[in-house]
Amino acid sequence: MEGSDVQNLVRFVALDRLPFALLVVVVAWGLLNLGTRLLDDLGERFTDRRLLFKQTKALTRFFIYLTVPVIVASSVLQLQSEALFAVAGSVSVAVGFAFKDLLGSLIAGVILLMDRPFQVGDRISFGGFYGEVMEMGLRSVRMATLDDNLVT
Repeated sequence: MEGSDVQNLVRFVALDRLPFALLVVVVAWGLLNLGTRLLDDLGERFTDRRLLFKQTKALTRFFIYLTVPVIVASSVLQLQSEALFAVAGSVSVAVGFAFKDLLGSLIAGVILLMDRPFQVGDRISFGGFYGEVMEMGLRSVRMATLDDNLVT
């Protein structure tokens, strides 16, 4: 790297904000671990609401994994607001197309959570398969068929 490249990089990255970015990452990591343990403990204590706590844990992890990089990048990188909005718009469109199916599955999972047509342990017939519901998540339902095959 030449001297001018290093100067351009230093001008683009706010080195004085690195401690703040590191603090955000450490606090987010701590909150993520604390929240995960708390929701796991609540799920064990209140077994009838275990699925709700499990899904809340998944949504919380998703939210933290989505917001922390944005906070860190916006605090460390010195971007002009126009460039930031252009990048955010492009990323939003790309993420929207990429997660279209995932979002549909998440919405279906939330509807299953609210309606609760079946629970873990119930025997159901779905898509030509019959078996016992083993696990319900936001994106999928896993069931074991009578011949011990796992269907998602």
